[in-house]
Amino acid sequence: TGPRSTGGSAAPRPAARRRGVRLGWLRRWVSPVVIVLVWQLLSSAGVIPEQKIASPLQVLATARDLVADGTLGSATLVSVQRVGLGFAVGAAVGVTLAVAAGLSRLGEDAVDPPMQMLRTLPHFGLIPLFIVWMGLGETPKIALVAMGVMFPLYLNTFAGIRSIDRKTTEAAHAMGLGWSQRIRHVVVPGALPQTLVGLRQSLGIAW
Repeated sequence: TGPRSTGGSAAPRPAARRRGVRLGWLRRWVSPVVIVLVWQLLSSAGVIPEQKIASPLQVLATARDLVADGTLGSATLVSVQRVGLGFAVGAAVGVTLAVAAGLSRLGEDAVDPPMQMLRTLPHFGLIPLFIVWMGLGETPKIALVAMGVMFPLYLNTFAGIRSIDRKTTEAAHAMGLGWSQRIRHVVVPGALPQTLVGLRQSLGIAW
């Protein structure tokens, strides 16, 4: 007798599943490639003036020249350092304020109102003010990155701390855990998922 039919659709084989993932990944590249090709065709035909928007070929040629003379590498390193410093400062301030606001009602009353007000300010609108305060060096750029990083981490970490089950906190207190132990064993694991969401948002803002 032949093999008995299960009556349902068979699960896709691993090879078919991998092929489907590859095809899906390739399909997502179709529209960006088409846009670049149309952009190049319109630039070559003179529909898009190169004085206003450089063509993709011009961009590639300029990038090649910048790589050849080392300008692109040094500029990229400066940007990476700027992002790293700004992210470190903003993350430290945001997480510290979120912990202070999340662990006590007094901390929330002191920290959360000004943070909620400051986060509504347009960051790019603050650039002239930062230049007046800090000059034209690296400081205003790092401060702008830090400010952009601080608020997503603060908001998400604060929400994560406040979403911790009260029974868990009460159990930790009943077991005699100290303040630092409650932070390490209750607050950090409970708020970590939300903090990671804020971390992902902050990295995008920093770049």
